Amino acid sequence: MTATHFLFDIGNVLIDWNPAHLFSKIFADDEERDFFLTEVCPQEWNVEQDRGRSWADGIAEAKSRHPEYESHIQTYWDRWIETINGPIQETVEMKRNLRAAGYPVYALSNYARETFALTEEKYPFLKEFDDRIISAHEGLIKPDPAIFLLAEERFNLPRETTLFIDDSEANIASARELGFMTHHFNEPSALKTHLRDLGIAA
Repeated sequence: MTATHFLFDIGNVLIDWNPAHLFSKIFADDEERDFFLTEVCPQEWNVEQDRGRSWADGIAEAKSRHPEYESHIQTYWDRWIETINGPIQETVEMKRNLRAAGYPVYALSNYARETFALTEEKYPFLKEFDDRIISAHEGLIKPDPAIFLLAEERFNLPRETTLFIDDSEANIASARELGFMTHHFNEPSALKTHLRDLGIAA
């Protein structure tokens, strides 16, 4: 069975996102940088913005826990766009080629409301989908099965022929459990090979 619809994650599939891209410029000491990103503003903290918490509230919460890092926490917001190292161009081109070939192509991404607005302004190719679901807009977040079911209903997706592409194993496992086709993304060449194995040129 081949894929007829495509559902793309954004971060680390279409854009190279990592807070270390920014904070390697801020901290001279790698250990202090790692402490900041695992204890002060860890991924679990960032996920709450993806879930719908405002960045203003997130910044205030982190400052209340670690006032000694107040300026660094503020920098997370003030220079957030520097957490992106640019597009993953090969995947962007595959997405465009799939749409050009007539396939329905959608986005399903965990992303905060404010930072997604900043990102699509800088990288307009993120508007090149048939439709998108951004977690903070919905109050749902991957790997919650509910967000996949929302995508299925809103986009009229056939699970058994919709290929979901994501860099998170937890998200892939959730989608697979629901019956979606999946590709655990780690590099564009592997995705291209997977598509070729499905008989799809991209």
